[in-house]
Amino acid sequence: MSDELTPTEKVEPTETQPTNADVVTPPEKAEKKFTQEDVDKIINSRFAREKAAFEKQLNEQKTAVEQEYLTKQTELETQLAEKDKKLLGYAKGIMPDKLDEALVLANLKVQKDGLTLDDAIGQVAQEYPNLVTATKSGAQVVNNPQPSNPFWTDEMKRRHPDLYKKVTNK
Repeated sequence: MSDELTPTEKVEPTETQPTNADVVTPPEKAEKKFTQEDVDKIINSRFAREKAAFEKQLNEQKTAVEQEYLTKQTELETQLAEKDKKLLGYAKGIMPDKLDEALVLANLKVQKDGLTLDDAIGQVAQEYPNLVTATKSGAQVVNNPQPSNPFWTDEMKRRHPDLYKKVTNK
């Protein structure tokens, strides 16, 4: 006989091969049944875990948005403060092209003498008249060019010279 089984051969049980009677089957496990109370506890605990995870994620996102908001707010407040300083300089008559120099001098006066920025700019304007535009009362106004009127053509200027002079102050 060969080691391989052919379909017609029948194998007799030996001592090493167990028979169906020798195989012990484990007793069937009794299926665990949950009460409604058990199911509610399981669901509530799972819901609480998911809710805590969601709230944690939401708080992290909220913190990131708040941080971005605070950063943007600080940036805008800094820009506003710079614009306010420039506006004070313009109000005191500082020429636009000399405004940065005047603000540096005024900031030094604020730190050194403890003045307000408005007072410091006023003192800078008095001490350094080359930073200030001339007034209309005494001298010719600098840095105040007359805008050209694109609607006045050469033909209109030739036909109505008196009206052109009146409108353009020339």
